[in-house]
Amino acid sequence: MTDTMKIAYATRDEIFEIAAFLDACWKAEYRGIVAPDFLGDLSVDERHEKLSARFDEGASAFLIMRNGERMIGASVCGKSFTKGYPEDGEVSAIYLHHDYIGKGYGHTLFTKIEQELTAKGYSHFVLDVLSANARAVSFYEKHGYEKVDERSITLGAQTYPLTVFRKKNPITVRQETPADHAAVYALTKAAFAGMEHADGTEQDLVERLRGCGAFIPELSLVAEKEGTIIGHIMFTKITFGGAAALCLAPLSVLPEYQRQGVGTVLIERGHKIAAGMGYDVCTLVGHADYYPRFGYERASKYGITQPFPAPDECVMVKFLTDAGKSVTGAAVFPPEFY
Repeated sequence: MTDTMKIAYATRDEIFEIAAFLDACWKAEYRGIVAPDFLGDLSVDERHEKLSARFDEGASAFLIMRNGERMIGASVCGKSFTKGYPEDGEVSAIYLHHDYIGKGYGHTLFTKIEQELTAKGYSHFVLDVLSANARAVSFYEKHGYEKVDERSITLGAQTYPLTVFRKKNPITVRQETPADHAAVYALTKAAFAGMEHADGTEQDLVERLRGCGAFIPELSLVAEKEGTIIGHIMFTKITFGGAAALCLAPLSVLPEYQRQGVGTVLIERGHKIAAGMGYDVCTLVGHADYYPRFGYERASKYGITQPFPAPDECVMVKFLTDAGKSVTGAAVFPPEFY
């Protein structure tokens, strides 16, 4: 894996590039499996039209993996179109350039896909693949997917066996309940123990914020795995010039589950819920190398300030909607933050 490898959400302007990439990968992957005349008739323009329509629908995420400027992987995931599994999150496409197969890039991209589906709230993942694609079948089985159905698909003049795979999401993100309070207190204390810039009272901050008028129950979320709470995030109401906004604080993950995407799914799920509730902007004080991957930028760039002493690059803001970009000035926090 190289330092120049990045995974990002695609823009609409990149859909044609994705279509061309998927077309080339499909032809390479299914040579010798699917009839040559069908592969030869595949059209990038038709694929581009279909992908553009799906992008505009807004129910799917389009992910691009690049090594520098070169696209080396692409995926489409989200709403299920697999018959019989309408409530699942679907992996509709995942392809790598052949130069990068077998080197860990597929695992990295697939992990990001599952994080995206988790953030969207899916309890199960589903996908299908031509049964004769032994490499793909082995890949999915190694990632914990189980065969749940055998079907067929007609491509051109021929019919091919199709295998449906499914996996239960091991991580659940849900709203915190009173029964979770003790576990959240303990995990917050453990998560911040010995951490640079932590003062050891983060768990007490959670308790204070939970009891104040700015607390938003829908935005106090826990990540749970096999009955154990492994992560927690809290968004609290603040104001900018009287306009309602949010502060993300704190985000906590048990040490043994850190660097495994738990924070990612909590942040992204929180953003989706917050935007759905009508919040336009969120601010925080946090690690300058971590939060920008979720769209956070220096708050000072937009004339936004906070009352807490922190390096400029650590005071950040994310606009959850376009309307949020009109926000400026000093953030006002409830007294429980102090």
